[in-house]
Order: sequence, then C-alpha cells, then structure tokens
Amino acid sequence: HTRVLEVGFGLGLNCLLSADLASDCQASLDYHAIENDTSVLSLISGVHYREQLNHPELYDRLMRGLESLGAKTDVYSTAKRTLEVTLGENITLTLHLRDAIKDALPAGQFDAIYLDAFSPDSNPECWSPEFFSRLREQTAPGGALTTYSAKGSVRRALMAAGYSVTKLAGPPGKREMLHAGG
Repeated sequence: HTRVLEVGFGLGLNCLLSADLASDCQASLDYHAIENDTSVLSLISGVHYREQLNHPELYDRLMRGLESLGAKTDVYSTAKRTLEVTLGENITLTLHLRDAIKDALPAGQFDAIYLDAFSPDSNPECWSPEFFSRLREQTAPGGALTTYSAKGSVRRALMAAGYSVTKLAGPPGKREMLHAGG
C-alpha cells in the first residue's frame, strides 16, 4: 500500500502515471493531490493522456470524477472542496481543492510527496523552508519528496527542513531534479 501526496495537481499527469504503474503492479495506491487553481482542471480533457496509459480506463474515471465537480465555463465549482475518485481496483484519488499554504494538509504520512507547485519564482511560498518543514512532518519514515526544480535555493530549503537531498537526472526536457529523503 502506497500513499502519495502531490502539491500542484495541474493536469493530472503525475497521478495518472502513478495509478498506471500501480495497476501494472496490482498494488494499492492512496493518492492525495492539492490544487489551488481550479481553472486548470478544465484543460485536462484537452490533453491526450488516455493513449499514453497501459490502463486508459484510469483517464476515463478521472474525467468522470472531474465532471462531477460541475464545469462552469472554464472554471470548476469550488463549492465542493474535496473530490474522491476510485480510479481502479485499490486505487483512489482524493483531490483537495484548497491552498496548500493557508489550509491544512491532508492527514497522515505519505511514502512519496510530489512537489509540482508551479515554480519557485512564481509562488515562492511553496518552496520555503517553512513549507518544506510542514511537508517533512507528512513524510513517512523511509519516504521521499521529489520535485522537478533543481534550484540551489530549493535544495537549501529542503535541507533546512531536515531532508537529505540528492540531484537526479530529470525527465525529458529537464536536465536535473531533486530527490529529498526523510
């Protein structure tokens, strides 16, 4: 059983790839994601992730779940602050529509934390030692945080929060990324 917390759900790619791998491995996955900019959710239907998944039904279930929020032109209703979607057998997504800085983080400890909070320059509060300390408290023993940002200031802030940080090769289009162990 794996518990994941993602800060910055965006277009849902990290969630879908994690759910796809969990399906491949027949593993259970409890995925929590926080998203403050609900307007981005309306863009998910325009990306074609379905064709890139081994289990395309995951995308279909995500889309049905998002439809239940009720689209109002380009902006999803924020009246419902939490969306729970069963993506697959033993795979759940809980999407928290809130501000990760101002609001409480989901309860519990997480094996993996994906920090995809836009960028350190655009919203520095999500990349501060204080915020990383909050995430550190949510990291399970042996758990880790990963982020696409490899900026020195991000690395130093993670270390100040008590993480042990290493640079890894980044995904396509990104030279490096950071891995922070608990």
